[in-house]
Amino acid sequence: MMRDTCETARVKLNIGGQRFETTISTLTGNGKFTTFFTSLLTHTQVSNEYFIDRDGDAFGPLLSFLRTGTLHIPPTISESAVRQEADYFCIPIPPREPTRPQGSVRFDGMYLSFGGARTTPDASGNDSSSFAGAAEGEVRAYLQFSRDGSVVLGRREADGQWSALRCRYSCLAGGLLLVRREEARDQTSEAEDGTPIPPDEHEQLELSAVVLDAEFIEVITCGRVGRLENPFHFVQSHAPRPGSAFVSQAAHLAKQPAPGRTGPGRVVLAFQSDREVGVMVTSSHPGWSSATSSNFSVDCGRRSLTEGGTDPAGAAPVDDLWHLEISNGNFSRTVDFVSLGDHALVEFVQLNAQHEPQLIW
Repeated sequence: MMRDTCETARVKLNIGGQRFETTISTLTGNGKFTTFFTSLLTHTQVSNEYFIDRDGDAFGPLLSFLRTGTLHIPPTISESAVRQEADYFCIPIPPREPTRPQGSVRFDGMYLSFGGARTTPDASGNDSSSFAGAAEGEVRAYLQFSRDGSVVLGRREADGQWSALRCRYSCLAGGLLLVRREEARDQTSEAEDGTPIPPDEHEQLELSAVVLDAEFIEVITCGRVGRLENPFHFVQSHAPRPGSAFVSQAAHLAKQPAPGRTGPGRVVLAFQSDREVGVMVTSSHPGWSSATSSNFSVDCGRRSLTEGGTDPAGAAPVDDLWHLEISNGNFSRTVDFVSLGDHALVEFVQLNAQHEPQLIW
């Protein structure tokens, strides 16, 4: 039995000559998991200081992780050394993030282009690449990449409606990106000398750009989608956290019904837990609104549909986005909800079979 069960009892460690002082609860994972120290403090005699002949520099980030839940490895310390010590001390740190080739695009979020151009770092050195720094204007366009080589290029037209082009993309050397309008895959054109041209090469080029560190897409030229002068900012997808709330962002909703709604107004979604969400629908008529609690489900990754419109069993997901489904009659025309964490919810609403799904942010 552990000789002192007080969570705040202090413990002194000497790791390879470096001294640390912390508490029993921190070293034992606050009861969430079992570490090397759980056994050490249970089966050893009382000691003023515990000496362990390991790498003290690499242990520092692990102790910080036990305290905060966040792993930060300074550039002066080898990540491999930290992970080796984590294995020794049985500390379950997050897995190593897979390396991403330079210039490749990401599938775990959406690239958004705003009305305001990306700013530059200020004098204090603050990073201007954050979502907040980019979101001073409305979203004017988006890119949603899939693992199967397809991408949706969405754009807000002059009349406020959204259009979406189904395209194919290619990532070239140096971070170059080509986006072509998707044509029939079995078509083959011929050059003047009669040489067959593969479908990818004769498809209409819609966008050429440069991908910067997988976080920004700088547009070089665009085709029939019109002018897209501002860069695309990457926003990662996460499941909505309990306690977060979202309000439909569209000024014109006060004058006319939102797509799929019975009357003009806005929608408020307040997430109570990982299964329950509060839904409020407001109206432009004074004093009218409705509110109810609804269940919702959330899944990471959407699979390619078969010709019949169903998910094939065992199919691999084509993206890493978090998709929501809310059990509420106000969303009868909603074909998809994409959660962008604390930043936004994107609702795709199908008005009719002749038009692309419209977006509500």
